[in-house]
Amino acid sequence: MEKEKNKVLKLIVSFVFLIWFVTSLVFIVYFAKKDQAAMSVMIAGQYFLVFGIIAVVSGITSKSFNPISLIFPVVGIGMMAGGFVYHYGSSAAVELLEKYLPDLFLVIFFVAGVLMITVSCYSTRKKRTDCTYVIMATCVDVDTQYRKGSRSYCPTYEIYYRGETLRLCDHLYTNMDHITVGEQREVHINPDEPTEFFEEKREKMKTVFMCSMGTAFAVISLFALYMYHFV
Repeated sequence: MEKEKNKVLKLIVSFVFLIWFVTSLVFIVYFAKKDQAAMSVMIAGQYFLVFGIIAVVSGITSKSFNPISLIFPVVGIGMMAGGFVYHYGSSAAVELLEKYLPDLFLVIFFVAGVLMITVSCYSTRKKRTDCTYVIMATCVDVDTQYRKGSRSYCPTYEIYYRGETLRLCDHLYTNMDHITVGEQREVHINPDEPTEFFEEKREKMKTVFMCSMGTAFAVISLFALYMYHFV
């Protein structure tokens, strides 16, 4: 029953986001046709800002925070501030913005890439240090998300530890590891805090993905900075 309620809630939230996105898009196009590009940029910025804040809060509350989510609110704030300056600022302010804004955004993306690598490596190392007890876990549920025509899966494990039956979920959705209900896996848990855990295969995939994304962000940002200033 609880799972069905969660599905209904996710559906409602998805619908609200869709309406919000479509409405924002309509206003972006409207102001663009009215030759008010600054207003279009600010409207796009508010979407990035609010979406980013929701992503960050959701990641923190579910203990699956991803540094890349910080990009969205930062970009949103930058777009809103940039649009405001273009619309209401003096010519000197506009000139200053045009001079430094591209560099600022590229530096933000570079820092985000480095953070992704650093946080991912630190998180993995900390888990391996803290989660030293290996136990067999049974998959009792698999939550599914549909994105762009593909499915991603997030399993919920069940373990029996110190006389208690506990459920574990890392809130990580992936389509590279399709686990089925009833399947058993070895998991590493923190003996002092058994809800803190990792499953070897999924942890490796997560680390490789995050480090690859972080490297791509950092390298592309540096390359763009070089092209912008020296080519």
